[in-house]
Amino acid sequence: MNVPGAERTRQLITVGVGTVLTLVMGAVLIAGFRLATQMRANITALQTASVLQTYPTTLAQQLTSLRDRLEARAYAGQVLADVKATVESFDRDIQQLARSSLSGSQDLDQALLLWHQYQPVIQPVVAFNGQPYEDSDETGSSLSKEGRAHYSDVRRAQLFARENSPRLQSLLAAAVTQLQEAASAQAARLRALLSAGVLAALVLAVAAAYFQLTRAKHERAAREAQEQTRDILRTVKEGFFLLDADYKIGAVWSDALTRLFGRQDFHGLSFEELLKDLVPPSTLATATKYIKLLWGDRAHENLMKSINPLGQLEVHLDNGRGGTDTRYLQFDFHRVMGPKGVKHVLVSVSDITSSVLLARELQESQENANEQVEMLLGVLHVDTGQLLSFLDATETGLQL
Repeated sequence: MNVPGAERTRQLITVGVGTVLTLVMGAVLIAGFRLATQMRANITALQTASVLQTYPTTLAQQLTSLRDRLEARAYAGQVLADVKATVESFDRDIQQLARSSLSGSQDLDQALLLWHQYQPVIQPVVAFNGQPYEDSDETGSSLSKEGRAHYSDVRRAQLFARENSPRLQSLLAAAVTQLQEAASAQAARLRALLSAGVLAALVLAVAAAYFQLTRAKHERAAREAQEQTRDILRTVKEGFFLLDADYKIGAVWSDALTRLFGRQDFHGLSFEELLKDLVPPSTLATATKYIKLLWGDRAHENLMKSINPLGQLEVHLDNGRGGTDTRYLQFDFHRVMGPKGVKHVLVSVSDITSSVLLARELQESQENANEQVEMLLGVLHVDTGQLLSFLDATETGLQL
C-alpha cells in the first residue's frame, strides 16, 4: 500500500475541488455584482422615466393656465416660473435617461426627437422676461406689445403641447415598460445566479465536510501508525536510528539506544561524536570511512556488510560508580533508497556482550580440555615399571 502516494492524490483532489468551487463562487459573485450594478442603474432610470412621463401633461396644463391668465390679464409670473422649471427638469431628466441603459432604444430616440421639436416652440415662452401688460385710464389693463408677442408664443406652444403631449407621453411610457422588462429579466438572472451560488456553497460545504472527514480518518490512521511505531521503538532490545547525508542522527530512535550508550541527547548528533569517547582513534577513523562508503551509489550492500568494521565493537562505558564497563556492540547498516538515491542509512545496534563472553568461555574450556588430553596422552607414553613404582609410592604416601 503506497500511503504517501494515496495521501498526495487525496491532497491534489482536495486542492482541485476547492479551486474549482472557489472559481465557480468567484464567477457567481462577480456576475451577481455586475447584474446588481446594472439593476441599480435600471431602477434609477426607471424612476427617472416614471417621473418623466408625467411632464408632457403637466407642461400642457401649465401652458394652458398661462394662456388663460394672459387672456384674463391676471398675474402670470408664477405660472411662467413653473413652466420654466418643468422644461428644465424635463430636459435634464430625458438627457440623463438617454445616457442610461436605454441608450439606443427606438422609443427613447423618438421621444428625444419629439422633445427637440418642442424646443423652437417652447423656448420663446420660457425666454420671456418683459412686462406683458400696460395700464391706461381709457382702456384699463391690456396686453403690451411684448405681451401680445408673448401671448402668441404661449398660444402656439400650448396648441403644440396639446397635440403632441399624448404621443410624447406614450413614447415615455413605452420606455418605462422596456426598463421594467429589463429589470425583471435581470432580477430573474440574479435569482438564478444566487441559487447557483447557494448550490455551489452547499456543494463546497459538503465537499469540505467529506474531505475533512477523510482527512480526520487519515490523521487517525497516521496517529495510530505513529503510536505503533513508538511502541515498537520502546519495546525492541536493539538500538535503531537513521543517519542523514550529513552522517547525523535523526529525530527518532529506539529507547534501547539510551541504555546501550548511557545518554539521551541523540538528535543531531553525528556518528563520529557518538563513538568518539568510546573507541580508539584508529577504530573511529575506520568506522567514519565505512559510513561514508555507504552513501556511494555504486556501493554493493552485501559486500559492504562483509567488510563491516563494526560487527563486533568493544566499547567502554561509564558505569556510574566511578569505573567503566566493557561491552561489545554489533552495528548493522541498511541503506534506505529514495527516488534520488540513498535517502537514509538505518543503523541497528545490538549488545552482544553475553555472546562474546560465552564464546570466550567456550574457547577457554576447549583450551583446558586440550591441555588435559595432552597430559593424559603424555601419561600413556610413560614406562610401565616407572608408572607402577610411582603409583606404589603414591599409595604408601597416602596411607601414612
